[in-house]
Amino acid sequence: MLLEKIVHYLYEYFDIKNFIVNDPAVNELQVEASEEIHSIASAVDAGMETFEEAAKLGVQMLFVHHGLFWGKCLPITGIHAQRIAFLIKKGISLYAMHLPLDAHKEIGNNVLLAGLLDLEVIRSFGSYHQVALGVEAKTKKPVSLEKIFQQIEKNLNPKAILLPFGNPKIQSIGIVSGGGASNIIEADRKNIDLLITGEVNYSYYQDAKDRKRNVIFAGHYATETLGIKALGEHLAKKFNLSHTFIDLPVAF
Repeated sequence: MLLEKIVHYLYEYFDIKNFIVNDPAVNELQVEASEEIHSIASAVDAGMETFEEAAKLGVQMLFVHHGLFWGKCLPITGIHAQRIAFLIKKGISLYAMHLPLDAHKEIGNNVLLAGLLDLEVIRSFGSYHQVALGVEAKTKKPVSLEKIFQQIEKNLNPKAILLPFGNPKIQSIGIVSGGGASNIIEADRKNIDLLITGEVNYSYYQDAKDRKRNVIFAGHYATETLGIKALGEHLAKKFNLSHTFIDLPVAF
């Protein structure tokens, strides 16, 4: 059964056992609806719109970054029941991969964002419960903050937001996809020129300003499209499957 093979492969490939304590998300098969897999889809978020698009594609398995289960007991009632019932009825197994996908050294959100900007990854960055999720990277030579911002606007999110509070010439960059604004403090401690993260967090505006740190908020959704899309492509190649990325942007 290919479903079982895929689940076992992902457990090893992403070293999921090391995230069980640190991640509230269930990084696992969340809904089992089909065992034989021929086509797959990937998307950032689990929700009815995503599920309906997957059903239109006729896939047997859907991979998401933000799944349905987050470590708490959740009654199968209301919209939650409707979502699960829909997946089972349509024969779509659901697999979610949260923090392990942010942190992965090959197809993780952060290492891929560094690659998109043609940066050299030098070490881990962005500690969360003693696990580093992001990367610290450097430019080949000092470049202007504005140039990096324009790259992000062009290649990732035209609605990115820039806080230009630090050195206008950039060489060291910390990258944490999703909700990583709190890493402004780590960036300051390590004297990193620029923090690139996803979602805007008002609480850290004054921190960035007073610490004289540049920050680019490139969008929670946008920064987390890279890894889940790469995961789908990786699995399609390894297991000889067809793959479609379902792109449903949100405002954050």
